[in-house]
Amino acid sequence: MKKSKQVRVSLIALLISFVFVMACDSTKRHEDSSVKKIAKKSSNPNNLKLNLKQNMKVQVSTWSLSEDQEEKLSKQNRQLSVTELGGVDGLSFIWQEGELDQGNQISLPNIAATRKMLLPLFWPRGELYLSDYASIWLSDAAFEELLRTGKTHWSLGIDQNPLLGPAQEDTTIKTSLKNLNQWIKELSGLTNQTTQKKFEFNYLTVLTPSQNYSLKLNQKTVQVEVIEAGNDLFRYKILNNPQNPLILEFELAPNLPTVSMAGKNLFLLKSLLEYRIKEIETE
Repeated sequence: MKKSKQVRVSLIALLISFVFVMACDSTKRHEDSSVKKIAKKSSNPNNLKLNLKQNMKVQVSTWSLSEDQEEKLSKQNRQLSVTELGGVDGLSFIWQEGELDQGNQISLPNIAATRKMLLPLFWPRGELYLSDYASIWLSDAAFEELLRTGKTHWSLGIDQNPLLGPAQEDTTIKTSLKNLNQWIKELSGLTNQTTQKKFEFNYLTVLTPSQNYSLKLNQKTVQVEVIEAGNDLFRYKILNNPQNPLILEFELAPNLPTVSMAGKNLFLLKSLLEYRIKEIETE
């Protein structure tokens, strides 16, 4: 009788252990599935057509200052064409604004591992070799980490950018950049009253793991799948394709109150920094 009771106690203990292990395993599977929701491969066939390839043409829509330098903005379309993939120079592309503007080339030898981008505003004319920037692509390392963990270190680089392109000669842009960098320094370490978390500017966090984005692909309007990621000041829409993590759209302070933008004199800079990719040709 005593032995039978011990057996029952052992069976109950074994059953409890089994239930505990299954519960832990279920929790782990739930956590893993949450990550996989972000890291899943795109099911959109248009994303596969957008694998990075030589001679791919990308149209970048931006604003630029008018020639009279009176803070008037005009719409500009920059056409870039990928000229080299891999090798010593990493990824290289040529770009132009209009038919007469030719001979501009940017080489990105460290696009696989870098953690900084170079916005179109800072693209200078002529040839430029950028050893630690990714231009308008997320680097391979940053994209992989974003998919795997939902967060990655990524710098806009505006505090380190040499004043290239139109910024080099424009006093208003220089002053606006100085104001923006000073503002970032003031906010760093403080608590965002909306999120109750510390302000963050050098990391991207996934905001929407899957979202449709409309553009023209080989002259046809299509929907591609993007990942929306950002922080307290910047917002990115990134093509969900590890072969081509192209940043299709960049926004500065999309949710910031208008009064804050006016107080820091950032309206002009916001328009100049932002861009949107509207057309791509792969054929």
